[in-house]
Amino acid sequence: MCRTIILLVLAAGAEAVKALKGTRLASNVALNRTFDSPVPKDVSDLETTVHELLQQDATPSLANFAKQLEKIIEDEMMAAVKKVKASLQTELDGHYASGYDKCDTSMQGSTEVSTKSSTFSSAASQHSTCRKEEGEAETAKSTCDKEEADLLSEKEKLCKVVSDYNAINNGNCAKQSGETYVTYTRRLKEFYEAEEKKGIAAEEACKKATASYLEIFGT
Repeated sequence: MCRTIILLVLAAGAEAVKALKGTRLASNVALNRTFDSPVPKDVSDLETTVHELLQQDATPSLANFAKQLEKIIEDEMMAAVKKVKASLQTELDGHYASGYDKCDTSMQGSTEVSTKSSTFSSAASQHSTCRKEEGEAETAKSTCDKEEADLLSEKEKLCKVVSDYNAINNGNCAKQSGETYVTYTRRLKEFYEAEEKKGIAAEEACKKATASYLEIFGT
């Protein structure tokens, strides 16, 4: 019980010490019966005194002093704290009424604020729509870029076949051993007819791939 009350005295701070000084004469009697040190004269001495009290045995004098401290805390210290708290609350209420409440009232009745608020709401809605459209456009662009890359790759691959054919400047013209002239010319005819078909097919594939690319992406 005594330990709790003494620790409360420390927590009360400077305001509590001021209240305690008003009743110092009454507490001096109990303290002088317990030990020779006088009641502390300032906050720095109070802590030392409390430590000394904590080292004392539970004597009647100490118990009586604890009761006096309890009465001081309840009757004077708490009243002083509550008074300061009430004063601060009144000051805070005054600032709130003249500041926040007044500002809110002025803003609610302001045509300019109302107009700007409406403009902001409209702009915020437009911004939200724009951001959504921007996201959709970005997705569409990514899809388009991939499609362009695929078509260009296909076009280049197929047209390279034609380029490779166009680079050929000789064929299977050598006469084979034991081959008659008629057999030789027939073989050449069949070879070049097949080569012609492959060349025609390659050119058609190149033209088709090029047309598909240009149809979407132009030159």
